Amino acid sequence: MLTCLAGLAVYLSVSILFHPVSVVVAKADIEEASLIQAEQLELVKVAKKDCQKGTYQRIEDVAGGVAAGSIFAGQQIIDRQISGENVAGELALGSIKTGQTIITLTTQQATWSSQLRVGDLVTVVGVYPAESAVREEAVGRVTKPSAGSVVRNLKNIQEAQSTSPNQTEISFVTDTEGGKRVLLALKTSQMVYLLPRHPDLGGVE
Repeated sequence: MLTCLAGLAVYLSVSILFHPVSVVVAKADIEEASLIQAEQLELVKVAKKDCQKGTYQRIEDVAGGVAAGSIFAGQQIIDRQISGENVAGELALGSIKTGQTIITLTTQQATWSSQLRVGDLVTVVGVYPAESAVREEAVGRVTKPSAGSVVRNLKNIQEAQSTSPNQTEISFVTDTEGGKRVLLALKTSQMVYLLPRHPDLGGVE
């Protein structure tokens, strides 16, 4: 009987360790501070002993989150790799203050640096060639980065139009009056630029 019990214990231990479980992994490299899309993820089965602590079992629990660091293809995604800020945009919308608003721009409307990350400050300017002027329209704080965004200009709008909107958007919070000026600049300026702003300059609480 003792031999049988010992054998059963060994069998159960091995079964638990090697029992396959589903985990969410990255199908492709995911940039730090980028919004994670469902198509960047997949479910794979691994032995329970190979399942890392804090992994996810459902794609919908990861999609819409912000990558807290670089995530590489084939890597199991764990909870500390997902930023608590701006998950699916819910926290950003709930945290705006009186007199503030959130604006989302696409690369068909504006140009920005691929180095911008969530929390960075930007100075939004409009370029008016007829007036030989560049005017500051607003100051904003990035609340949602663009996944895989690059700096674009008028010469490659066609490329921007053929790119997934999820890869060419950026959102920022600004004061309501500044938001109105940005919307007007989208109609009247040649191009709107989001310029990185030093944090010491402030501008958005």
